[in-house]
Amino acid sequence: MVVDFRRTSRRHHLPLTISGSEVDIVHSVKFLGVHLTNELTSSDNTTAIIKRAQQRLHSLRRLKKVDLPISALTMFYRGTIESILTYCISCWFGNSTAEERHKLNRIVRTAEKIIGASLSRIQDIYTERCVHRANSIIKDFTHFSRDMFILLQSDAVDAPVLTVNSHWSSSDSCTVNFTCRAHDLMINSSYQNNRCSPEEVTSQINTLILNCSEESIICNHSNTVSWKIDRINITQLCGGKDTCNDTRTIHTLTFDYILISTVIVVGVIVFSGLVLYCFCKNNKGVKQSDDTDYDDVETLTQKMTGDTWTTVTYCIVGHQTSAHKS
Repeated sequence: MVVDFRRTSRRHHLPLTISGSEVDIVHSVKFLGVHLTNELTSSDNTTAIIKRAQQRLHSLRRLKKVDLPISALTMFYRGTIESILTYCISCWFGNSTAEERHKLNRIVRTAEKIIGASLSRIQDIYTERCVHRANSIIKDFTHFSRDMFILLQSDAVDAPVLTVNSHWSSSDSCTVNFTCRAHDLMINSSYQNNRCSPEEVTSQINTLILNCSEESIICNHSNTVSWKIDRINITQLCGGKDTCNDTRTIHTLTFDYILISTVIVVGVIVFSGLVLYCFCKNNKGVKQSDDTDYDDVETLTQKMTGDTWTTVTYCIVGHQTSAHKS
């Protein structure tokens, strides 16, 4: 079989001779169950498929007459009729004409009437098979056709997420534990002494790359048509005094701050109460002392020794002036 794509009038092709024998030139050939023509049309293949499928429809009608359940009839259809209609469908269905597709779908509709259930359309099966085949080729890095699949702009990557799990810094060192995540890819790493180890992970078509510098940590998610990054500034995490910003430490510091504030407030309240109590008690004691002094100085004390009076000197404390009595 000779395939000639020239638009001009085809010339006579010279015969092919192998071991002194001339090879016959044919217009169609059956290869691995698929009928190929020199014009690369699917007419011969479609005709052969429809003929074989119609023969199996007769068997399906016979099974329907014996009242087999729908599930059994559907299984028979998929195993004996659908398998014929969809054999190597990704190779020839795309080149078929609208008339040929109508004939194939008519067999499917006939089977639906016999079984009494909905069946998959030929077009849907073709699309599913092609997508499955394309994904298999993309996953296989050794496949010779892998470079033919180019991603469209609609397959742009999602933005990565760079998360700091914990960090500790001092005047002479800094340690940051972080996670770089994008889609189904993830990198866990640490930043120490102004550097971290560059890492790279790859899935089917996407790549996640981690890089560090003295100023930032960069997480890059990319494929063949797009790339996006997420960045964290190191100077904001590693600058300043000794800090320990682990989640548990933050909770501990918060608790200590609340406890110290509570103790201070309680202490101020107790101190204020003591001062007020002492002030009130002092005022009351001063008043009682003043009353006692006035009573004492107004009492006349006399002392007698024998027949004579002894001169007694007394002093009045308060607002009165001192005096002498004999």
